[in-house]
Amino acid sequence: MLIQNILSFDDFKTYLDNYKGVIINISAEWCKPCAIIKPQIEKFISVIENSDVIYLKLDNSIYDEDYRFDSFFNLKKIPYFAFISQNQIIESFISADFMYVSKKIHGFQSKFTEISFKEDF
Repeated sequence: MLIQNILSFDDFKTYLDNYKGVIINISAEWCKPCAIIKPQIEKFISVIENSDVIYLKLDNSIYDEDYRFDSFFNLKKIPYFAFISQNQIIESFISADFMYVSKKIHGFQSKFTEISFKEDF
């Protein structure tokens, strides 16, 4: 699965328009739980082959620069994850528990295509 950094709301909207499913993680450098889960989730995502779903990373500082992000997500806490399809948030949650988040990601992205792993995880 492709992993991309979001630099603007327009970038975000482009990805929404071009993928069947979008997984987004909103985090911040100063957030200790974010720092713990981020490399684990990115490693997990990197071994999933699914071209219909993309994993987006959005830093809280970019989020704060554009009110449209808040209108879309209504963020309260981080690390925040949301699953989006057809420009609608299907599910969102806050968690730094790798097992919980990885199971949720697997379940969401598997709805769009049969998945395979590039290697053993």
